Amino acid sequence: MKQADVTARLYMDIGTNETSGPITPEDYLYTNAKLVETVARTGIAFRYEVEPGAVHNEIAWRRRLPNALAFLYELT
Repeated sequence: MKQADVTARLYMDIGTNETSGPITPEDYLYTNAKLVETVARTGIAFRYEVEPGAVHNEIAWRRRLPNALAFLYELT
C-alpha cells in the first residue's frame, strides 16, 4: 500500500464470525484492522464495514454488495 499509486476507491468488509481453516474470527478482525490503518494513511478513499455475526459466504456478501457498489460508484 505504501508504494501503490491508487486513485480508485477501495471497499472492504468483514463479518465478525468469519473463519477459514485455522484462522479465527479474531485473526480476521485483527489483520483487517491493521490493513485499514495502513490504507487510512494513504489518503485513498475507502470504506470498511464490519457486519456483526456474519460469516464468510455468498449469503453474507449478497447482503453487503449494495453498500459496496453504492460506495464504489459514488452513489452515497
